[in-house]
Amino acid sequence: MCQSPAQPFRRRRATLSRVLLRTTLSRYAPVPPAHWDFDRNGFDKPRVAHPADTPLAFNISHSADWIACAVSRERAVGIDVQHCDPDRDVLRLAARFFGTNETALLRALPATGRCDRFYAYWTLKEAWLKATGHGISGGLDSICFDLQQDGSLVAHAATPEFPARFWSWQLEADYKLALCVQGHKPGPPPLVFRTQPLLDSERLNLWPLYRGATSPSRPVLPSNPELSYKNPRAF
Repeated sequence: MCQSPAQPFRRRRATLSRVLLRTTLSRYAPVPPAHWDFDRNGFDKPRVAHPADTPLAFNISHSADWIACAVSRERAVGIDVQHCDPDRDVLRLAARFFGTNETALLRALPATGRCDRFYAYWTLKEAWLKATGHGISGGLDSICFDLQQDGSLVAHAATPEFPARFWSWQLEADYKLALCVQGHKPGPPPLVFRTQPLLDSERLNLWPLYRGATSPSRPVLPSNPELSYKNPRAF
């Protein structure tokens, strides 16, 4: 049987995803990485099964050579990372999956900005759907975003009983990352980690970036010009 060249990479990425998840969870609870157990909700979203009394929610996403993991305490969380493919017919996809206003806005944009805006919307929508626990089956048109004159985004959800806050990052030139956390109550900015690129290293390096008071367990990330995403846009 022939093996696709992508299969070893995908297996390695899946393994690294599990390592990243277990290692990150163990930063927030006194549980060794190997001792976490997981199950899934009715919509196939993974969740912590053991220890049962651990108040941690998580979500994980990967696209090409990036893995993203989010962990929250007592609040539902969703995260999505996407490789921005400039050759994709984003208008056709928007007409099929997005709201009418979003599709019209994308059509009005110049081609150079259309791909960027499409993936910003897509990742924000998926992050919200994953936070609600419904996943893509909830429908990408179940939440829409309006771009305001000041550059901020306003979310209009079909289920307003699930209030949420949003953040959006640009990862390198061709990746988008979005985070959704349940609730409107202001909280501390996200704690952001970077992994070693999958194609360059077998070793996971977690470099924490913490906006706020530092402690021995949360050192400040050294200055690095490559980390252009360290200042997320909060919506």
